[in-house]
Amino acid sequence: MNIHIVFKGSLRGTWPLFKNNYTSMIHEPLLEQGHKIKVSAHLWEEENNKDFAKEFSAIEVIEYPLHWREKNPYTTLKGMFDDVIDYCSINSEDSDYYIILRPDLLYKSPINLHLDLNKEFEILLPHREYEIHWITHRRVGDSFYVVKSDSDVFKKISAALNNYKLIKESAELYQTDEKYVKEHLTHHWYDSLINQQLKVDFLLNGCYDSNTFHIQTSHLGRNIRSTNKNPFFITADKNIHVNGIFYPHDDVDIDGLLRGEKKLNYEDIETIYR
Repeated sequence: MNIHIVFKGSLRGTWPLFKNNYTSMIHEPLLEQGHKIKVSAHLWEEENNKDFAKEFSAIEVIEYPLHWREKNPYTTLKGMFDDVIDYCSINSEDSDYYIILRPDLLYKSPINLHLDLNKEFEILLPHREYEIHWITHRRVGDSFYVVKSDSDVFKKISAALNNYKLIKESAELYQTDEKYVKEHLTHHWYDSLINQQLKVDFLLNGCYDSNTFHIQTSHLGRNIRSTNKNPFFITADKNIHVNGIFYPHDDVDIDGLLRGEKKLNYEDIETIYR
């Protein structure tokens, strides 16, 4: 199959640090399965962007000036996601599936252990977030998407992302602050996706936290230990230059991951906290 991988976000110090890991866990497993791969990216301005484009023969790298972060809707990241969806829709005939991912993910296991393209879906979300959050307001992860390449599918996804009224209704079961809602649309858009009659499924079956550097979260005033031990990825700290890679579990060898090694303990990982 033809798979188009789109990086969305900022390299923010994780590249070329994460290059070997991405290559061994995402790029090579897909090639070994016989898929043809294209790579493109929507990235905030950074000096590493040119080297990134050369490394993967990216067909297109769209850069966003940093001062746009001070302008809506790009301050909430929605603007960039709107652009990615439009880009995928326009180029939908060139590919069978799109994989939209963040550049700051460090993968714990190869994608072929989780991604089943024989599954019937139009969009795969990464996972549900915290069992209590999923039960009460259907909160979902927002780090990794697999989308069937069809212009009608992308139109529905765009409509779901822009149905702020329905997203706000879902989010208000957790948080009523409007600034929060606008900054976390894709944590709370599950109902909006379903409302568009999209076939929605999940890459991972468990309930996890998208930000694996979290130690705990809260729900209705109650502290909950984070369910960070997902079997697929680790998210880098936003201040990786200062804090390095913070991950409060010992199920993987971080240095080994950065070297592109696959001899890990991911087989036994499961959700252990709720």
